[in-house]
Amino acid sequence: DTLETVRNSDITTEVDLTGRNAGEHVIQVRAATNRSDLAGRLSMSVVPEFLPIRLEQVFTQTVPLTVELSGSLPFSFEAGQPQAREPNGGELRTVLVRGPQGRAQQATRVRAQVSIEDLRADYTAAVPLEAVDASGQPVAGVTVLPASVQVLVPIRSVVGVRRVGVLGVISGVPASGYVVSAISSDPPLVNLTGSSGPLDVVSQVETDPVDIAGATSTISREVGLRLPVGTLLQEGQPTSAVITVAIMPVTRPFQITLPVPVQPTNLAAGLLLTYNPPVVNLTVTGSSGALAALSSTPLQGNIDLSGLPLGTTSVLVQVALPPGVQQVGAAPEVSVTLRLIPSPTPPPPTRTPEPAVPTATSVTAEPITATPAAPTPTATPPPPVATATPGGAAPAPGGPTSTATSVP
Repeated sequence: DTLETVRNSDITTEVDLTGRNAGEHVIQVRAATNRSDLAGRLSMSVVPEFLPIRLEQVFTQTVPLTVELSGSLPFSFEAGQPQAREPNGGELRTVLVRGPQGRAQQATRVRAQVSIEDLRADYTAAVPLEAVDASGQPVAGVTVLPASVQVLVPIRSVVGVRRVGVLGVISGVPASGYVVSAISSDPPLVNLTGSSGPLDVVSQVETDPVDIAGATSTISREVGLRLPVGTLLQEGQPTSAVITVAIMPVTRPFQITLPVPVQPTNLAAGLLLTYNPPVVNLTVTGSSGALAALSSTPLQGNIDLSGLPLGTTSVLVQVALPPGVQQVGAAPEVSVTLRLIPSPTPPPPTRTPEPAVPTATSVTAEPITATPAAPTPTATPPPPVATATPGGAAPAPGGPTSTATSVP
């Protein structure tokens, strides 16, 4: 009946470490009950009766503190140098690790883990600390002092950064009967920095050429990037790219997919333009000769901005294809955003000076002498017309008639 009332919590076991020093020991395990009604009524034995026990000195050491960041920020944002701070605001670079000597000595550093996924503002929070060994694995059985710290991670927007495509450049043509089926780049995009002027006209970064002359199989080469004038790679961006040129034998029917840089046209004055992506993939088909010619004459895509409204619009990319080459499927699209250029504040009007009032100058006029008019000539009367005497001819009708008188 007594055993039926005994619970696990009624029995305790213990080892007596009194007087024991650091080192290996084998110590007897003793059992007891914490119920007074069972004392003296139970007979208990422990299996195993002895336990090997290792005693170690308590060890404390100072180790460096690091802040580990994880996650990705949105494009055009970057994280500054993280800082761990004490309660009084001072920067904390080291902490204490305390525990059994064998375990505490395994700790090489203490870390604070912070996720900055999709953050657009500074990160500030109390973060717990964890002791780790040289391989980055947590060390159990130790205490970190302090147990947590305040961590600050500055998040700032990057000005003058543009993400552009990497355009693999090739030279030469494959062997007869082979054609370039695709060109890819790793990485496909890089971030450039610079002033707004040079960055506004950059749509892609070309690579050093990859020679494919006489090739009969796929070629991969790591080549350098040719940066446009006035631009630099953002810190941490690769300075080279792996260009893979897929070479395939000519078969019928066949088609290839090529990267085509996009160039905007007819941008109206007073507007700002952004568009994405700067490079589209275009699938074309044609004869082997026509497709082989594309390796030396890259395609160029255009987007016509005439008549587009303000805001974001999807625009078809127009590509002029050479004879013998046809487009496969629908034309690629890019997202175009137009907005007005902010008007500058006009300067205050400038007062126009009034014209000077002219000053009159007296002029002395010289006397004018009148020239006498020429005399009017007097007409001389015509001589009288003689009138025939009776018996003579009659005068003309309507004519003047005069009479001649003899003078004594």
